[in-house]
Amino acid sequence: MSLGRDLASQVKSNSQLLTDASINEYISRIGQNIGRSSDVTTPLTIQIIDSDEVNAFSFPGGFVFVTAGLLREADDEAEVAGVLAHEIGHVAARHGTRNASKGMMMKALVGIAVLALHGKHGAVEDIVSIAGNIAAPLAFLRFSRGCEEEADLLALQYLYAAGYDPGSYVAFFEKLAEKKRPNFLVRVFSTHPPTADRIKRCQRIVNEYFPDKEAYQVTTSEFATIHERLAMIIGLKNKGPELRRRTQQ
Repeated sequence: MSLGRDLASQVKSNSQLLTDASINEYISRIGQNIGRSSDVTTPLTIQIIDSDEVNAFSFPGGFVFVTAGLLREADDEAEVAGVLAHEIGHVAARHGTRNASKGMMMKALVGIAVLALHGKHGAVEDIVSIAGNIAAPLAFLRFSRGCEEEADLLALQYLYAAGYDPGSYVAFFEKLAEKKRPNFLVRVFSTHPPTADRIKRCQRIVNEYFPDKEAYQVTTSEFATIHERLAMIIGLKNKGPELRRRTQQ
């Protein structure tokens, strides 16, 4: 767990986290709900990176990060839950720990240390890109085909157990693929197999192993409120200073 804590600490010290209490509490609550329906044996710490990038990643020990940009792409609560479920699946299966034991953790620490030398300004985009780049120093975030397929299956199981439609997991990734969001798709859908095949595999699993329930939790009024609040925060951040022409006296 200390390995994951060290990495999470480095990310937090070199990036800007979203500080809005209501948004953080809501996203954390979704993640904790998924966690209770999972095989995770460690406490989950879920935090939001204040970046327009579309990404999410996790470290050993239950540390999960998701970007504000990814949350903005979600159309309902179930899609957010699906992203968190995938990352929690990696934690539950100890994929990061497995990679770390192969000697990849040192590469990750060196990569983050290099970022730290550049200072905090602009580092969040670099860190998020590293998490989504298969050739980056954070090499342990590049999971094998088997690990990604296991995380897919666990995510579908956790969603179903928590009362969400596992089909929403597939729908969200299809949407990101159509919008060409490469960072997240490259990280979550490794090149083995291609994204289209991976999505088809997930859909087949949903059809074969998860019978429809009478009702699923798709979204809530709270999601709409939080989504609107997030849009407002991002809008204010991107708006920048406003210049006004002085009037003649």
